[in-house]
Amino acid sequence: TSILQDNPIETFSGSNYVKVYNYNHGMYADTSNVTIAGVQGDKTGAALTFTTGTPNSTPVEVTDRTVTATGGSGSGLTFSVTTSGSPVAISDIKIKTCGSGYATTDTVTLTDFDGGSSDVTVAIDTVGDTLGAIPIGAINGTYNAMDNVELDSFTVIPNLSAYEFITAYVADDSTLGGGAREWGTDNNSSSATYNQQIVVGGVTSTRNYYYDSLHTIIPSIKFKNTRIHANITATPMYSPEGYINGTVYQKNVANEVITLNDNVFFNSPSIVASQLNEDQEMSSEKSFTAQIQMQSDNSNLSPIIDTGTIGCLAIANRLNNIDSAAGLKITGEQSLGAGTTYIASTEPDGDNNTMVYVTRKVNLKTPASALRVVLDLFQPPTTDVKLMYKVLGNDDSTPFDDVGFQYFNHTGVSDWGAGSDAFGVGGDGTAGHMEHDSKNFKEYE
Repeated sequence: TSILQDNPIETFSGSNYVKVYNYNHGMYADTSNVTIAGVQGDKTGAALTFTTGTPNSTPVEVTDRTVTATGGSGSGLTFSVTTSGSPVAISDIKIKTCGSGYATTDTVTLTDFDGGSSDVTVAIDTVGDTLGAIPIGAINGTYNAMDNVELDSFTVIPNLSAYEFITAYVADDSTLGGGAREWGTDNNSSSATYNQQIVVGGVTSTRNYYYDSLHTIIPSIKFKNTRIHANITATPMYSPEGYINGTVYQKNVANEVITLNDNVFFNSPSIVASQLNEDQEMSSEKSFTAQIQMQSDNSNLSPIIDTGTIGCLAIANRLNNIDSAAGLKITGEQSLGAGTTYIASTEPDGDNNTMVYVTRKVNLKTPASALRVVLDLFQPPTTDVKLMYKVLGNDDSTPFDDVGFQYFNHTGVSDWGAGSDAFGVGGDGTAGHMEHDSKNFKEYE
């Protein structure tokens, strides 16, 4: 379980889901399970359940009529009322907007709820805190599915069945909240942060530990004619862009030999799943296994490992590929989830891509008319190289930070070996260069 950032929950007016910001959460399959706790509301005293009184007269028939409640200590409470039958009576009444500021001692009135002359009183039975009009009692809980999965966020749909809300109940406000992290002093004298301020509370969420490389930390001693061999058995996970080698949440049958206490790089991503996901998706099987084999040619001598300090570092690459608002993952799902605004890579600031390198601004003594980039790199298979630039014209007074970027080939496709303005060899780690003619400029980046 991780303590999330300040105000990690976002609601969207007119939507029934909430967005959870969970850095590097590792749950890139929409079948993942997650438990969220500690969410605080932005409003108190929302009406959640109620008891309906008897109308003061026989109503006329209405269907899904919206009626605003009056009286009580709060405001903003509306109901959806349907009447039917013979004689006509209230057949269905549900909360449409839950309002705020109410108490369980309140009784409100629905005046002319049938559009005629019938009134009815409603006693508020339970109240609670809400975020964007979604009860925090529903946001806090365990979810068996998620959607709109991005590198650092996902959406879930709170279960509102415990409340007397309309079926199509949605948030009535777009807000970012949930509460700030709580800080306190570390009183553990053996800790590296002893007597320092540390995060001690806040909104929490379960997560998977996603990794592309691994570094074991297993202290060991090998003597002459002794050997230590290590291997791991991993569980595959989708990358943020939908690539997977294997079946999600299905532990590999074959193990992989690794070098103990050294960086090990894998061809595809894996996870150490949360206990919740191991229980729900893997029949409680452990998602990560490390095995160590010790051998000796001497019956009186053995290699040694320190089982009291065993650990490993799981290292994740923070990579995604978002090149349009309608871009798709390998799985065919949208790369950009609901509630995320697309920011093109050509914009001077922003960009939805996580891994973006920008060098430094160069001031020229003499204005130039051409730009050449010489790049020496290693380009693994299935990857793209996209080079961009921005220049400030000799007579341009625009602040340089406000100038957008441009692709060298003007199209945004891979620059390596493509486009009339670019050439190179690529793919094997050797150097290539790109160039593009432009008007005179005095600064570039």
